[in-house]
Amino acid sequence: ALYIISSLRNSKNLEKQRETKLSASSAENTSHCRSTSTAADDAFQSLFYGHESRAGSNGIGFPLSTLDDPTVVGIDKASLTAVHPEYVFLPKEMYKFAVEHLPIVCVDVIFQRNDGKLLLFFRKDKPAANIWWWPGGRMFRGETFAATAERKIRDETGNPSLSVQAVGVVDVWNTFFPDSSWDLSRQPGREGTQTVNISVFCTLSDPSEAVEVVSGSASSWAVQAHRWVSPSEVTDCEDAFDKYVTLNVRQCRSRGYL
Repeated sequence: ALYIISSLRNSKNLEKQRETKLSASSAENTSHCRSTSTAADDAFQSLFYGHESRAGSNGIGFPLSTLDDPTVVGIDKASLTAVHPEYVFLPKEMYKFAVEHLPIVCVDVIFQRNDGKLLLFFRKDKPAANIWWWPGGRMFRGETFAATAERKIRDETGNPSLSVQAVGVVDVWNTFFPDSSWDLSRQPGREGTQTVNISVFCTLSDPSEAVEVVSGSASSWAVQAHRWVSPSEVTDCEDAFDKYVTLNVRQCRSRGYL
């Protein structure tokens, strides 16, 4: 009987110790929650981190401070978003290795000009060859989703001073293609490309600006033709365009962009 009573007392003491630790942990966590923003650092889901650790001794709390934290200095956004030349022009063998071994992060752009029409390109290279597709491409290290989207529209239309403005993220897609431009030199069964595609909606900040694709500008971007289509042309007939085109237009509508 004494053994049982002693065991019960020990059990109660252990339970009290656990409750005390949980209470302290909860208080510390609550303290960190009060000082931590729940918003991203821009409208495109970017989070810019500094080096100051704010995690508690138990690992609970926001580990690295972000832009909107007034108690932290030294977050160098300019350095974090710098796009150096070596990030842009990757050696052929390096990019080939990346395509073979890694998903490639791309930004595709639902670009609407002032008459309401959307830009599509007819792709000539693998993957997604011989299909109407959104303008877009590989994201460079240092770029935000918005920066990539605006760069791609200026590059692929041949209008370097175009007043293109990213409005918001439409969706994120994980795409799996059975082919790539590198398949001839790959082992059988290792063909294909995987890309993580962030689709971004863009418009023109100048409501009076007209835009057309400069002749020949798109030929450098794995495409051979372009067209401007209304959103209804895409969605009125389910078989008119690839599902990636149709799904993004529908998502733009659901988010209030169109």
